[in-house]
Amino acid sequence: MTDLLQENLGLDKVQSSRKFFADVPVHQLMVRMDETMTLKGPDIQRLVDGVRRMSEWRQAAVLEITKVTRTWEIEAHLADSVLPAISAWMALEPVDKLKHQAMARDISLARVAHATAALDDARLWDLLQRLSREEVASALEWAAHAFKAETSSIVQGFQQSRSRGN
Repeated sequence: MTDLLQENLGLDKVQSSRKFFADVPVHQLMVRMDETMTLKGPDIQRLVDGVRRMSEWRQAAVLEITKVTRTWEIEAHLADSVLPAISAWMALEPVDKLKHQAMARDISLARVAHATAALDDARLWDLLQRLSREEVASALEWAAHAFKAETSSIVQGFQQSRSRGN
């Protein structure tokens, strides 16, 4: 993540976001979010169903974390940029934008639900407070932009290699 930030944003912004990397609960959330990259379809559905059964406050907290961490934004970007390229490569029917958005929403909710499952309401509230601090929110925004820039170039390279027949 640091390399992506530095490459896409410059060293000064990376240095100004040190508090993000030093905040233990935020760091722990990011580690747990990384663990969710291997979630399969049934796991995602189970976690999304679990979100629907949460208290109203906890549902709102999970939704807020998907927004603040840019998880929803990143999943939507992946669905919009990567999925069409993969569908074309595999000669699958294209999925419409509404299905992309629904899939991105479910994946992001599942990832945050999984990452925050061990937190009681007080610890979840503390995490929300930490995520809303400017130095943390800014670092997450920069990381999302860096990731999206990197993903776009990877998809572009993939599409170019496909058009050349590689």
